[in-house]
Amino acid sequence: MPRFEPNPVRRPALISGASSGIGTATAYALAELGHPVALGARRVAECEAIAEKIRSNSGEAFAHFLDVTDGDSVDGFVSAAEAVHGPAEIVVSGAGDLEFGAADEMNPEAFLRQIQVHLVGAQRLAHRVLPGMRQRQRGDFV
Repeated sequence: MPRFEPNPVRRPALISGASSGIGTATAYALAELGHPVALGARRVAECEAIAEKIRSNSGEAFAHFLDVTDGDSVDGFVSAAEAVHGPAEIVVSGAGDLEFGAADEMNPEAFLRQIQVHLVGAQRLAHRVLPGMRQRQRGDFV
């Protein structure tokens, strides 16, 4: 007998950094598999265009502003997405803002902004969604 119930067929997905790159590709791939997707990024117009394309192909998609450096924005995104699609079953933390440079030449404030997006932003998202996943005893966070 399995320890946990099997995952439902319909698994709502939240994607941060969905306005370009890997986030966009992930949104299309998950929608193609039949999962409703919530697209979050600072560039919400791009997310809405991606969501419209998914909906035109009979998928379910929702776009919403998301700035992972702001806890209230993370909470607003997750709450809005779950109001539309239900509790998150899949979360992809793909937000990124990369600035290249030698460590000794990079402005420390620019470096700190990257840490806020890549590390702290991912933790903010995890902090918001993992308790519900634990309670339901299922979910995937990438």
